[in-house]
Amino acid sequence: MPFIDTTPASFIPKVTEQDIQPRLGDLLATQGWETVANFKKVTFDSGIMRSTYTGLDTTDIPIYVAEHFIYKNTEGKMFGVAVLGTWNQNLGVLRKLNKSPDTKAPAPATLQVFSEWATNEFRKYRSPQTLYFYMVENLAGLTTNNPDITLPWLNTSELKRAVLDIEVEVSGWVGTGASATFTVTKAEGNRMQSPIMQAGLRTNLLENYYDDTINYAIQNTNWWADSEISIKGHLNGESLFFIIQCDNVPAPEGNLVPVIPLYFGKLDAIEEGDDAYAMFTGSVPIVSSTGTAGLTAISEYDFDDTAKKQPNIMPLMKSYPKFPANGLDNIMVSRGKLGARYQAYYLSWNAPANAIPPMRTSVDGKRDYPRAWNNAENPLYKYSFNPSRYSGKVHTSKLYVVHPEEGVRGALKDTIALSALSFNANKLRVKKEHCPDEFDVFRYFLVEGVSPLTSKPGTQYRPAGIGLYFNTVNDEGVEVTSTPPTPPVNP
Repeated sequence: MPFIDTTPASFIPKVTEQDIQPRLGDLLATQGWETVANFKKVTFDSGIMRSTYTGLDTTDIPIYVAEHFIYKNTEGKMFGVAVLGTWNQNLGVLRKLNKSPDTKAPAPATLQVFSEWATNEFRKYRSPQTLYFYMVENLAGLTTNNPDITLPWLNTSELKRAVLDIEVEVSGWVGTGASATFTVTKAEGNRMQSPIMQAGLRTNLLENYYDDTINYAIQNTNWWADSEISIKGHLNGESLFFIIQCDNVPAPEGNLVPVIPLYFGKLDAIEEGDDAYAMFTGSVPIVSSTGTAGLTAISEYDFDDTAKKQPNIMPLMKSYPKFPANGLDNIMVSRGKLGARYQAYYLSWNAPANAIPPMRTSVDGKRDYPRAWNNAENPLYKYSFNPSRYSGKVHTSKLYVVHPEEGVRGALKDTIALSALSFNANKLRVKKEHCPDEFDVFRYFLVEGVSPLTSKPGTQYRPAGIGLYFNTVNDEGVEVTSTPPTPPVNP
């Protein structure tokens, strides 16, 4: 299993903000994955297409566009990632361009004409600071370079949900006048799209791509098309565990640009024949406040408050009752033992009680993220469950995925967990069973955003320091490579 680190200048393919989805596909392709579908989806208020619509030229309408990519591993399991853009469009301007599909326009545009215009405008408003991940079971007609989907939707408060959905494709008004009814006419529910995970690489409070006062795209940001996204972790044909961070130089403090995880892969199952897949990610804390208050709310986010829940975005035609996963507060598992899809599971590992000192927070008790701990007066350096001063040994554990009803389903592959306190190395060696002279080497990481590794109830002790498999070495530190068996020589 190769270890990935995209940060060296010589590494290719680089993953940049401009083309994160295709470059992620290139990275996965190095281990046999395929990009099996990609398309854009446009959603807007269906009310403007009703025959009784009376909107004036001064009206602004919300438009949402999302670009979707779906990847498949060597076992045929798939996940998708979407990037979203949204803006308010002046209806009068749209009518003058002959691009408006509303019924009062002098020359109403077809949905295809409107879609072509909207997907071109999307380039101005694309917001790569937030990625949306989901699992999917079947493509049901979706292909690479799939025709774009344009979906008028009835409820404007659900436009974001509608544009991230990949199952509903066609809708509209049936009938005319007051008796017209809004109807979905094409949907592929057997795609089995999971709840959608909102993974914020950084807060959106630092950026603005549209100014309502001038009705035009702007560039209030310091992240650009060629800004690189750091990806470290392990990857093979069936699983990935990445540690992701975008450029944090513009905002190194306040947990505004955190390190986040992305896991998608088969569990190291307890029961033979259990082929369940798990997925989770992380995000900058998602808060409702804006401006300076919002930045403060992010830096002072309480990772121990189990009442705080991150968003749970559902496909339009599914709800997965009663405890669906969101991949941020909990782990998403593809299928329960008896068939339930995408329910919430949790992590369990060998750790001290969460309430035991030290409290893993800043001196004033307001900031819980790891960078806020690092000062000489912090009491966390005086407590146990740290690496041994005498032997250098560390308490480590597998990261088990558990459910209150099903118990332990399995463990995350090629991953170990350890207490994050006073661990000052970037690698640790674990002696291999039945091989006393060989050691598995793990790279150590500590994630910072909201994720099942950093907040309750996702993990019983936060944060979990994690080790990702790097390579295997002998007693002298020389890498050991597995040698394939020599084929028999034919006489």
